[in-house]
Amino acid sequence: AIKNIALYGHNGATMKKIADDSDIKSASIYYFFNNKQAVMLSVLDRVLKNHFQAMKETYDKNKDLSPLISMNSLLERIAIHHFENSDERKVYLELLESSDDDVKNKVSDYLEHYNSWLYNNLLNSLATIHKTDDGKKLKQVLDYFLLIGNGVFWSTNLY
Repeated sequence: AIKNIALYGHNGATMKKIADDSDIKSASIYYFFNNKQAVMLSVLDRVLKNHFQAMKETYDKNKDLSPLISMNSLLERIAIHHFENSDERKVYLELLESSDDDVKNKVSDYLEHYNSWLYNNLLNSLATIHKTDDGKKLKQVLDYFLLIGNGVFWSTNLY
């Protein structure tokens, strides 16, 4: 389904095309999924789970290093993940444009969860070595980091 949506888009992907690409009958898909929307939500779950897992593994691997190295590793992983998983990136972008409220809500909830997880972990890392009176400077650094991370993601779509 990921390959199919990446090739044909949300509207062009059909249960028949997905079944044909999987060398199964369309009825087999309906055994597991009630409709195309259920397939799309399942695909989106997979794409978001893969993304979060890649980011979490990178953070966990580098969390005991300096925050600068940790942040640099995360930025590199964002680029690598999206280059190596171009079909998933295309699916994400395709579903991001969906008019389906369930899809929009899932993407919105994920982004809120991911950004919060990333922000809190990096804030704690930075706070251990950079003591400030009110944390405003650390939060500003993290806002820039999130902006750069989003820029890296969008750059993978251009190149």
